[in-house]
Amino acid sequence: MIIPMKLITETFLIPFEDKYIFFAPKRNSFLALVNKEFAGIIQDFDRHKRSKDKSVRDAISLLKSKKIIGYVKDKPLKPKIPKKVEPDMLTIMPTLDCNFRCVYCYARGGDKKRHIDMGLAKKSFDMLLDSCRKKGVKKTELMFHGGGEPFLESNWDFIEQFIGYAERQSKEKGIEVSMNGITNGYLSKKQIDFIVKHFEHLTISMDGPKEFQDSTRFYLDEAGNLKGSFEKVMATIKEFDRQGFGYGFRVTLSAKAAEKFSDVVDFFMNDTKSTGINVEPIYNWGRQTSTKIQGPELEDFAKQFVEQKFRAAKRRFSLTCGLLSFNRMKTTWCGACGRTMCVTPENIVTSCIEVCNKDDPRADTYVYGKYDLVKGKFDFDMKKLQNLAKRHVSNLPGCNGCFAKYFCAGGCPAKMNGNIFDIETSQTCVMNKKIIEHYLKRLVMEKDPEVIDFLRAKQVNSC
Repeated sequence: MIIPMKLITETFLIPFEDKYIFFAPKRNSFLALVNKEFAGIIQDFDRHKRSKDKSVRDAISLLKSKKIIGYVKDKPLKPKIPKKVEPDMLTIMPTLDCNFRCVYCYARGGDKKRHIDMGLAKKSFDMLLDSCRKKGVKKTELMFHGGGEPFLESNWDFIEQFIGYAERQSKEKGIEVSMNGITNGYLSKKQIDFIVKHFEHLTISMDGPKEFQDSTRFYLDEAGNLKGSFEKVMATIKEFDRQGFGYGFRVTLSAKAAEKFSDVVDFFMNDTKSTGINVEPIYNWGRQTSTKIQGPELEDFAKQFVEQKFRAAKRRFSLTCGLLSFNRMKTTWCGACGRTMCVTPENIVTSCIEVCNKDDPRADTYVYGKYDLVKGKFDFDMKKLQNLAKRHVSNLPGCNGCFAKYFCAGGCPAKMNGNIFDIETSQTCVMNKKIIEHYLKRLVMEKDPEVIDFLRAKQVNSC
């Protein structure tokens, strides 16, 4: 029996002026600007595959060389469903307290004053090392996140003691641990020296020039008054620069800042030694629902973001947006989809860093474990974790046929207002799709090969 040649991988055609963008994400993100005739061959391959026309045969030869047509279709992608909790990395939330009162904080940092229990932190880390040892993993990551400000000075003893414990245990077990974290950037010289010695990288939450930083990210002074934080954070940045420590930025863009998006990007390119920023708009969540500060219109943000991304790339400066992937295929948005183990001061285990409070309305979806302080044991709900792991692009009906599906994998599930599998409730779906559409159109028109190589190289997203 002769097996007929056919399209064997997913392909997408995106109308662009009088042509089409042809995109094959599973073939090393193959991308080309093609005419209507080429698009017609893709749309009705069975009718064209026996054509003797030279232009058709040339097109088929190209498709064959890229393994877009052939005889055996790609195997379907499926999620990996865990049978037990075996973390590859660990996120610790040291505290829910915070010395800042940022107007859009997803966790309402500082509203609660709880700090994590040392026993819980150690037990979690021991579990991480045991999991790595069983799986033969020689290097892992320990991330400090908030909740609140992970490096809050009033809870600093915990950081020093716990990291000391983690370093001793990892050395004993022969497992290398990369220490990373996110901070608001208000750090003392003592804290900076410790971080430089023990950490590999930090992400600093900062919203740009003084005009914007001081209108969204306030710190509490000793009298309890709110003050602009720009000068405090810049002092930390300058000290990191002096000591040669690597850092990146997480930028949250207000509607006003979006009007001067290029100024924000220029600030980070010119006034810091960072090689990139991760920028997202303000979303309607957390403290924003009280302060009512507005983010930019999401479709407008998408267009501006891509313009700035290409402008920055000419200076080898990276712009990313959340966990959108611009250079590799992805099938889940992030570790919240059944992979992350994050322990919090409320003695719970959550898969999502944004869902860190017991009273969060999304907690029933993301909180899959609790820790008994008396017994020193975890209790995990594997059905919850397994359900989160099913949040895979293959299980999202709203992603079927979408050209952006392997860039965002349905987007951030925490920013959905209901069922995590129903992306119609997502705050970010339209924005992500517009970003990718603008990005692909700019990419196929870009003439500078160095810019193209830079954009398609691996870049780190921080959130």
